[in-house]
Amino acid sequence: MNTKKKNNKSLNNQKKIILTVLLFVIILIVLLVGILKLTEKKQPTGLIVDDFYGDTCTCLERGLNKCLSGYELSVKWDGELCINKTLGTFTNIVKGCSKYDCSGIIYEYNFDIKFWEIK
Repeated sequence: MNTKKKNNKSLNNQKKIILTVLLFVIILIVLLVGILKLTEKKQPTGLIVDDFYGDTCTCLERGLNKCLSGYELSVKWDGELCINKTLGTFTNIVKGCSKYDCSGIIYEYNFDIKFWEIK
């Protein structure tokens, strides 16, 4: 009879340890998810390239590297070459407008955050 009580106590202790470990793991996961949500990089809201229209804005500066449709800027060549990986072809970059005057309001592309800012 005494050994049954010891076995029951041992099982109860094992269950308590398992529950404690599971609780600790769940709390750890919740904390990690919370930290990741807080530290994730927020995308700035504002203007994008398509917000500018040629009729109402004047290009003041051309410093934005762009590619034709189907091509993307090459990381390997520091954005100085446009590559179509599917076709295995490349072409030169097209210089896009990096600074606009829209009815007296100056919009300038910020290369650090890759977004337009009002100057």
